[in-house]
Amino acid sequence: MKYDVFISYSRKDFDEVKQLIDSIKQRIPTLSYWFDLTGIESGDEFEDKIISAIDDSAYMIFALSDNSIQSDWTKDEVTYAKNTDKKVIPILLKGAKLKGWFLFKFGRIDCIDSTDYRQMDKFLENLSNWTGKALTSGEINHNEIDKVEEISTNSTPPQISVPVKTYKVGDYYDDGKKQGVVFEVSADGKHGKIISLTESSEKLKWSSDSEEQKRLIGADDKMNGANNMAKVKSIAGWSEKYPAFAWCANLGEGWYLPAIDELKLFTLNDEVYDAVNRTLATKGKKLAEYGTIWSSTECNYKYPNGEFCAWFVGMGNGDTFSLGKSSIYYVRAVSAF
Repeated sequence: MKYDVFISYSRKDFDEVKQLIDSIKQRIPTLSYWFDLTGIESGDEFEDKIISAIDDSAYMIFALSDNSIQSDWTKDEVTYAKNTDKKVIPILLKGAKLKGWFLFKFGRIDCIDSTDYRQMDKFLENLSNWTGKALTSGEINHNEIDKVEEISTNSTPPQISVPVKTYKVGDYYDDGKKQGVVFEVSADGKHGKIISLTESSEKLKWSSDSEEQKRLIGADDKMNGANNMAKVKSIAGWSEKYPAFAWCANLGEGWYLPAIDELKLFTLNDEVYDAVNRTLATKGKKLAEYGTIWSSTECNYKYPNGEFCAWFVGMGNGDTFSLGKSSIYYVRAVSAF
Protein backbone atom coordinates (compact mmCIF):
# COMPACT_ATOMS: atom_id res chain seq x y z
CA MET A 1 0.00 0.00 0.00
CA LYS A 2 1.23 3.51 -0.83
CA TYR A 3 -1.01 5.25 1.68
CA ASP A 4 -2.37 4.43 5.09
CA VAL A 5 -5.63 6.31 4.49
CA PHE A 6 -7.64 7.93 1.72
CA ILE A 7 -9.57 11.02 2.82
CA SER A 8 -13.03 11.30 1.27
CA TYR A 9 -14.73 14.66 1.85
CA SER A 10 -16.71 17.49 0.31
CA ARG A 11 -14.87 20.61 -0.81
CA LYS A 12 -17.48 22.65 1.06
CA ASP A 13 -16.04 21.23 4.30
CA PHE A 14 -12.40 21.85 3.35
CA ASP A 15 -11.42 24.05 6.31
CA GLU A 16 -12.87 21.69 8.93
CA VAL A 17 -11.47 18.59 7.24
CA LYS A 18 -8.01 20.12 6.87
CA GLN A 19 -8.04 20.95 10.58
CA LEU A 20 -9.12 17.37 11.33
CA ILE A 21 -6.26 15.96 9.25
CA ASP A 22 -3.76 18.26 10.93
CA SER A 23 -4.96 17.00 14.31
CA ILE A 24 -4.56 13.38 13.23
CA LYS A 25 -1.07 14.05 11.90
CA GLN A 26 -0.15 15.79 15.15
CA ARG A 27 -0.78 12.50 16.98
CA ILE A 28 0.40 10.07 14.26
CA PRO A 29 3.15 12.03 12.50
CA THR A 30 4.32 9.27 10.14
CA LEU A 31 0.82 8.52 8.83
CA SER A 32 0.63 8.70 5.04
CA TYR A 33 -2.57 9.76 3.33
CA TRP A 34 -4.12 10.81 0.02
CA PHE A 35 -6.00 14.07 0.21
CA ASP A 36 -7.16 16.18 -2.72
CA LEU A 37 -6.86 19.87 -1.99
CA THR A 38 -9.31 20.78 -4.76
CA GLY A 39 -12.14 18.55 -3.59
CA ILE A 40 -12.79 16.89 -6.94
CA GLU A 41 -16.51 16.36 -7.27
CA SER A 42 -17.05 16.14 -11.00
CA GLY A 43 -15.31 15.17 -14.19
CA ASP A 44 -14.81 11.66 -15.49
CA GLU A 45 -11.18 12.46 -16.33
CA PHE A 46 -10.32 12.21 -12.62
CA GLU A 47 -12.02 8.88 -12.08
CA ASP A 48 -9.00 6.68 -12.74
CA LYS A 49 -6.84 8.80 -10.43
CA ILE A 50 -9.35 8.49 -7.58
CA ILE A 51 -9.82 4.74 -8.10
CA SER A 52 -6.06 4.22 -8.13
CA ALA A 53 -5.64 6.21 -4.93
CA ILE A 54 -8.35 4.21 -3.14
CA ASP A 55 -6.81 0.96 -4.35
CA ASP A 56 -3.44 2.13 -3.03
CA SER A 57 -4.82 3.01 0.42
CA ALA A 58 -5.28 0.61 3.32
CA TYR A 59 -8.24 2.48 4.85
CA MET A 60 -10.69 5.25 4.02
CA ILE A 61 -11.70 8.10 6.32
CA PHE A 62 -15.05 9.53 5.25
CA ALA A 63 -15.67 13.05 6.58
CA LEU A 64 -19.42 12.72 7.04
CA SER A 65 -21.46 15.91 6.77
CA ASP A 66 -24.62 17.16 5.14
CA ASN A 67 -22.43 18.22 2.22
CA SER A 68 -20.56 14.95 1.75
CA ILE A 69 -23.62 12.69 1.92
CA GLN A 70 -25.19 14.79 -0.85
CA SER A 71 -22.10 14.72 -3.06
CA ASP A 72 -22.28 12.19 -5.91
CA TRP A 73 -18.51 12.06 -6.02
CA THR A 74 -18.00 11.15 -2.37
CA LYS A 75 -20.85 8.66 -2.64
CA ASP A 76 -18.95 6.96 -5.48
CA GLU A 77 -15.71 6.98 -3.49
CA VAL A 78 -17.26 5.40 -0.41
CA THR A 79 -19.25 2.86 -2.43
CA TYR A 80 -16.15 1.83 -4.38
CA ALA A 81 -14.14 1.47 -1.16
CA LYS A 82 -16.88 -0.70 0.37
CA ASN A 83 -17.13 -2.85 -2.78
CA THR A 84 -13.37 -3.46 -2.73
CA ASP A 85 -13.40 -4.50 0.94
CA LYS A 86 -11.74 -1.38 2.30
CA LYS A 87 -12.48 -0.46 5.91
CA VAL A 88 -14.45 2.81 5.75
CA ILE A 89 -14.15 4.93 8.90
CA PRO A 90 -16.92 7.58 9.07
CA ILE A 91 -16.08 10.66 11.13
CA LEU A 92 -18.95 13.02 11.87
CA LEU A 93 -18.04 16.64 11.33
CA LYS A 94 -19.41 19.30 13.68
CA GLY A 95 -23.21 19.21 13.74
CA ALA A 96 -23.46 16.26 11.31
CA LYS A 97 -25.92 13.42 11.83
CA LEU A 98 -26.14 9.92 10.45
CA LYS A 99 -28.90 10.22 7.86
CA GLY A 100 -29.87 10.15 4.19
CA TRP A 101 -27.84 8.14 1.69
CA PHE A 102 -25.24 6.96 4.20
CA LEU A 103 -27.86 5.70 6.67
CA PHE A 104 -29.73 3.96 3.84
CA LYS A 105 -26.59 2.20 2.55
CA PHE A 106 -24.75 1.42 5.78
CA GLY A 107 -27.35 1.44 8.54
CA ARG A 108 -26.60 2.65 12.03
CA ILE A 109 -22.93 1.75 12.10
CA ASP A 110 -20.60 3.26 14.67
CA CYS A 111 -19.42 6.72 13.65
CA ILE A 112 -16.74 8.81 15.34
CA ASP A 113 -17.80 12.22 16.61
CA SER A 114 -14.97 14.59 15.76
CA THR A 115 -16.07 16.91 18.58
CA ASP A 116 -15.80 14.19 21.26
CA TYR A 117 -12.16 14.01 22.39
CA ARG A 118 -12.70 10.61 24.03
CA GLN A 119 -13.98 9.08 20.78
CA MET A 120 -11.17 10.72 18.82
CA ASP A 121 -8.54 9.46 21.25
CA LYS A 122 -9.85 5.91 20.89
CA PHE A 123 -10.00 6.28 17.11
CA LEU A 124 -6.39 7.48 16.96
CA GLU A 125 -5.30 4.56 19.13
CA ASN A 126 -7.06 2.14 16.78
CA LEU A 127 -5.68 3.86 13.68
CA SER A 128 -2.19 3.59 15.09
CA ASN A 129 -2.66 -0.14 15.72
CA TRP A 130 -4.20 -0.77 12.30
CA THR A 131 -1.48 1.03 10.37
CA GLY A 132 1.46 0.19 12.60
CA LYS A 133 2.32 3.89 12.85
CA ALA A 134 3.38 5.17 16.27
CA LEU A 135 1.02 7.32 18.31
CA THR A 136 2.60 10.25 20.12
CA SER A 137 1.28 12.50 22.85
CA GLY A 138 4.20 14.94 22.92
CA GLU A 139 5.25 17.87 20.79
CA ILE A 140 6.14 17.07 17.18
CA ASN A 141 9.17 18.27 15.26
CA HIS A 142 7.54 18.97 11.92
CA ASN A 143 10.91 19.06 10.18
CA GLU A 144 11.25 15.33 10.80
CA ILE A 145 7.80 14.39 9.58
CA ASP A 146 7.55 12.66 6.23
CA LYS A 147 5.87 14.89 3.70
CA VAL A 148 2.29 13.85 3.02
CA GLU A 149 0.70 14.24 -0.35
CA GLU A 150 -1.87 17.00 -0.66
CA ILE A 151 -2.54 16.96 -4.39
CA SER A 152 -4.10 19.24 -6.91
CA THR A 153 -5.74 18.08 -10.11
CA ASN A 154 -2.50 18.66 -12.00
CA SER A 155 -0.24 16.59 -9.75
CA THR A 156 0.59 12.90 -9.79
CA PRO A 157 0.70 10.84 -6.58
CA PRO A 158 4.33 10.16 -5.62
CA GLN A 159 5.68 6.69 -5.06
CA ILE A 160 5.72 6.35 -1.28
CA SER A 161 7.42 3.28 0.12
CA VAL A 162 5.51 1.82 3.06
CA PRO A 163 7.10 -1.17 4.83
CA VAL A 164 5.04 -4.35 4.53
CA LYS A 165 5.08 -6.70 7.48
CA THR A 166 6.19 -10.25 6.74
CA TYR A 167 5.04 -13.45 8.45
CA LYS A 168 6.05 -17.05 8.99
CA VAL A 169 4.01 -20.13 9.88
CA GLY A 170 2.87 -19.95 13.49
CA ASP A 171 2.86 -16.14 13.71
CA TYR A 172 -0.07 -14.33 15.29
CA TYR A 173 -1.86 -12.16 12.72
CA ASP A 174 -3.87 -9.04 13.52
CA ASP A 175 -4.60 -6.38 10.91
CA GLY A 176 -7.19 -4.62 13.01
CA LYS A 177 -10.04 -6.38 11.21
CA LYS A 178 -9.32 -10.05 11.70
CA GLN A 179 -7.06 -12.11 13.93
CA GLY A 180 -5.70 -15.61 13.49
CA VAL A 181 -2.58 -17.76 13.26
CA VAL A 182 -0.58 -18.12 10.05
CA PHE A 183 -0.54 -21.67 8.69
CA GLU A 184 0.55 -21.00 5.11
CA VAL A 185 2.72 -18.19 3.76
CA SER A 186 4.21 -17.02 0.46
CA ALA A 187 7.96 -17.10 -0.19
CA ASP A 188 8.30 -13.40 0.59
CA GLY A 189 6.20 -13.70 3.76
CA LYS A 190 3.80 -10.95 2.69
CA HIS A 191 0.77 -13.10 1.89
CA GLY A 192 -0.71 -16.29 3.17
CA LYS A 193 -3.56 -17.83 5.13
CA ILE A 194 -4.61 -17.82 8.76
CA ILE A 195 -6.69 -20.14 10.91
CA SER A 196 -9.33 -18.77 13.27
CA LEU A 197 -8.46 -18.47 16.95
CA THR A 198 -11.60 -20.39 17.90
CA GLU A 199 -13.64 -23.28 16.60
CA SER A 200 -17.35 -24.00 16.75
CA SER A 201 -18.46 -24.68 20.31
CA GLU A 202 -20.65 -27.53 19.10
CA LYS A 203 -20.61 -29.95 16.21
CA LEU A 204 -22.37 -28.67 13.10
CA LYS A 205 -23.88 -30.19 9.99
CA TRP A 206 -22.28 -29.52 6.61
CA SER A 207 -25.84 -29.13 5.37
CA SER A 208 -29.01 -29.26 7.45
CA ASP A 209 -31.42 -29.25 4.51
CA SER A 210 -32.59 -32.66 3.31
CA GLU A 211 -32.99 -31.53 -0.29
CA GLU A 212 -29.59 -29.82 -0.38
CA GLN A 213 -27.99 -32.96 1.06
CA LYS A 214 -29.15 -34.87 -2.01
CA ARG A 215 -27.38 -32.81 -4.63
CA LEU A 216 -23.88 -31.74 -5.58
CA ILE A 217 -23.50 -27.97 -5.57
CA GLY A 218 -20.06 -27.78 -7.22
CA ALA A 219 -18.11 -27.19 -4.00
CA ASP A 220 -15.38 -29.52 -5.21
CA ASP A 221 -12.28 -27.33 -4.89
CA LYS A 222 -9.65 -29.17 -2.83
CA MET A 223 -7.15 -26.31 -2.63
CA ASN A 224 -9.13 -23.13 -1.95
CA GLY A 225 -12.20 -23.19 0.27
CA ALA A 226 -13.10 -19.63 -0.73
CA ASN A 227 -14.30 -21.02 -4.06
CA ASN A 228 -16.47 -23.58 -2.28
CA MET A 229 -17.81 -20.84 -0.01
CA ALA A 230 -18.82 -18.84 -3.07
CA LYS A 231 -20.79 -21.82 -4.38
CA VAL A 232 -22.65 -22.14 -1.10
CA LYS A 233 -23.40 -18.42 -0.87
CA SER A 234 -25.02 -18.51 -4.30
CA ILE A 235 -27.80 -20.70 -2.87
CA ALA A 236 -30.94 -19.00 -1.57
CA GLY A 237 -31.16 -19.26 2.21
CA TRP A 238 -27.65 -20.69 2.41
CA SER A 239 -26.94 -19.51 5.95
CA GLU A 240 -29.79 -21.64 7.28
CA LYS A 241 -29.12 -24.61 5.01
CA TYR A 242 -25.33 -24.78 5.51
CA PRO A 243 -24.51 -24.33 9.23
CA ALA A 244 -20.79 -25.16 8.98
CA PHE A 245 -20.28 -22.49 6.32
CA ALA A 246 -22.46 -19.97 8.18
CA TRP A 247 -20.36 -20.32 11.33
CA CYS A 248 -17.27 -19.32 9.37
CA ALA A 249 -19.00 -16.41 7.64
CA ASN A 250 -20.22 -15.09 10.98
CA LEU A 251 -16.61 -14.48 12.04
CA GLY A 252 -16.53 -11.61 9.55
CA GLU A 253 -15.60 -10.71 6.02
CA GLY A 254 -13.11 -13.02 4.29
CA TRP A 255 -13.52 -16.07 6.54
CA TYR A 256 -14.47 -19.39 4.96
CA LEU A 257 -14.62 -23.13 5.59
CA PRO A 258 -11.26 -24.60 4.48
CA ALA A 259 -10.95 -26.92 1.50
CA ILE A 260 -9.72 -30.42 2.30
CA ASP A 261 -6.07 -29.75 1.37
CA GLU A 262 -6.05 -26.51 3.43
CA LEU A 263 -7.51 -28.44 6.37
CA LYS A 264 -4.96 -31.23 6.01
CA LEU A 265 -2.11 -28.72 6.02
CA PHE A 266 -2.75 -27.35 9.49
CA THR A 267 -4.10 -30.57 11.02
CA LEU A 268 -1.94 -33.35 9.54
CA ASN A 269 1.37 -31.61 8.81
CA ASP A 270 3.20 -32.06 12.11
CA GLU A 271 5.46 -29.02 11.68
CA VAL A 272 2.59 -26.69 10.83
CA TYR A 273 0.31 -28.24 13.46
CA ASP A 274 2.89 -27.70 16.22
CA ALA A 275 3.71 -24.11 15.18
CA VAL A 276 0.04 -23.15 14.95
CA ASN A 277 -0.86 -24.81 18.24
CA ARG A 278 1.91 -23.06 20.15
CA THR A 279 0.38 -19.72 19.24
CA LEU A 280 -3.21 -20.88 19.67
CA ALA A 281 -2.31 -21.95 23.22
CA THR A 282 -1.75 -18.28 24.13
CA LYS A 283 -4.14 -16.51 21.74
CA GLY A 284 -7.14 -18.79 21.34
CA LYS A 285 -8.29 -22.41 21.47
CA LYS A 286 -5.79 -25.12 20.49
CA LEU A 287 -6.52 -27.62 17.73
CA ALA A 288 -7.88 -30.80 19.25
CA GLU A 289 -5.81 -33.97 19.27
CA TYR A 290 -8.96 -35.97 18.72
CA GLY A 291 -12.33 -35.39 17.12
CA THR A 292 -13.22 -34.46 13.57
CA ILE A 293 -13.22 -31.23 11.53
CA TRP A 294 -15.25 -30.44 8.41
CA SER A 295 -13.75 -29.29 5.14
CA SER A 296 -15.76 -27.41 2.51
CA THR A 297 -14.99 -29.95 -0.23
CA GLU A 298 -17.75 -32.19 -1.52
CA CYS A 299 -17.32 -35.86 -2.32
CA ASN A 300 -19.34 -37.35 -5.17
CA TYR A 301 -20.03 -40.53 -3.21
CA LYS A 302 -23.77 -40.97 -2.78
CA TYR A 303 -25.56 -42.99 -0.10
CA PRO A 304 -28.46 -45.26 -1.08
CA ASN A 305 -30.85 -42.75 0.51
CA GLY A 306 -29.64 -40.13 -1.98
CA GLU A 307 -27.41 -38.13 0.39
CA PHE A 308 -24.03 -36.96 -0.90
CA CYS A 309 -20.90 -36.74 1.23
CA ALA A 310 -18.22 -34.19 2.09
CA TRP A 311 -14.61 -34.59 3.26
CA PHE A 312 -13.33 -34.18 6.81
CA VAL A 313 -10.19 -34.91 8.83
CA GLY A 314 -10.16 -37.23 11.82
CA MET A 315 -7.69 -35.74 14.28
CA GLY A 316 -7.29 -38.90 16.34
CA ASN A 317 -5.90 -41.13 13.61
CA GLY A 318 -4.89 -38.50 11.06
CA ASP A 319 -7.06 -39.97 8.32
CA THR A 320 -9.21 -38.21 5.75
CA PHE A 321 -12.75 -39.50 5.34
CA SER A 322 -15.99 -38.55 3.68
CA LEU A 323 -19.42 -38.94 5.22
CA GLY A 324 -22.93 -37.67 4.60
CA LYS A 325 -23.55 -33.93 4.68
CA SER A 326 -25.99 -34.42 7.55
CA SER A 327 -23.16 -35.63 9.81
CA ILE A 328 -22.03 -33.31 12.59
CA TYR A 329 -18.40 -32.27 13.14
CA TYR A 330 -16.45 -29.32 14.50
CA VAL A 331 -15.56 -26.32 12.35
CA ARG A 332 -12.49 -24.09 12.01
CA ALA A 333 -12.41 -21.12 9.65
CA VAL A 334 -9.55 -19.82 7.54
CA SER A 335 -8.92 -16.56 5.69
CA ALA A 336 -6.35 -15.22 3.25
CA PHE A 337 -4.21 -12.12 3.78
